[in-house]
Amino acid sequence: MGNTDSTLSSGPSEASQHEDRFAVQGHRTLRRSQLIRRALIIRQVSQGRANPSEVWCNDKSCKQELEIFSNPLLHIADLPRSREGLPVAVYTKDFAGAVITKFFDVEDTNTKEHKVRGLLSFIDSPPVRAAFLNFISDYNEREYRLSDEDFQKALLKARPVFLDIMFGVKTAARARLAHSYINPMMEVRNKWDLQQFILRFLICSEMWRQQKTPRSENWKIGSREGVGNFMTAMLFHYKLMWQQKCFDSDFIRTNHVWDRVWGLWLRKYPLGDSDEVVDGEVFQLRDHIEKTEQEDLDDVGYLGGIGQCDETYNLIQGYLGKGEPLVE
Repeated sequence: MGNTDSTLSSGPSEASQHEDRFAVQGHRTLRRSQLIRRALIIRQVSQGRANPSEVWCNDKSCKQELEIFSNPLLHIADLPRSREGLPVAVYTKDFAGAVITKFFDVEDTNTKEHKVRGLLSFIDSPPVRAAFLNFISDYNEREYRLSDEDFQKALLKARPVFLDIMFGVKTAARARLAHSYINPMMEVRNKWDLQQFILRFLICSEMWRQQKTPRSENWKIGSREGVGNFMTAMLFHYKLMWQQKCFDSDFIRTNHVWDRVWGLWLRKYPLGDSDEVVDGEVFQLRDHIEKTEQEDLDDVGYLGGIGQCDETYNLIQGYLGKGEPLVE
């Protein structure tokens, strides 16, 4: 019996040793995967991916703004053509071109194309698309079904509230208010009205636009009124594209898939010269050019969804061409 006891207590079994080796190997594999992903994110951040350490509220310990850039679980991607059979890529390019024409004094074709490309990288970016999908999901769930005119009125009503939150003195109370729109609890969101859903899109998109990245120089609009005009126009533009069946949605089941979404965006809009000089031409914000009061008023008029390719998508083209605001 003594020999038997000695044998049983002499050391770990072969099965136990195998399990230990497997656990160590699994830990090393996981650690290696984490290091590889970290290196990928660092490289992508250097090219313009959102930096989780950069926060609008200036509180380095803030974790709430990170949610704007984290895996959204669902993401929208462009379909090749809209319901009307038009190339989807044309819609957003037309919109970006209209924004550049409205806010910048650009005459050279190459210079304008460079500026349009820079702004497109924001309009088409993963955080903006994620913010829109959040908006349109809530909009459809509530069954708002507003006419385009009524939706424009809602945007106009939300715009000054958005500007006060994002461009007022950055107090702790204002930062808390902005943060309350990022990812509210379901019981809070259930009490929201349309304006608050609009504000959620605007605030999340603007926090991303203001982040200092290698691309942020190309995302400048000018005055705060211009920013408000552009942001609300961008939401209307996306909603019009949604109505035209321009998008498909897909699950982002893992962080690695989300990394690929960022990678596709970075390859679609490769980082170029961030200086606002192309072939010797310098961009000038229209806000900085001497204008009459009426021209100033026209420059902060509503933009809306622009599409030169088909009459069915020219809903706001008339407003833009006449220099009229969205709603009187």
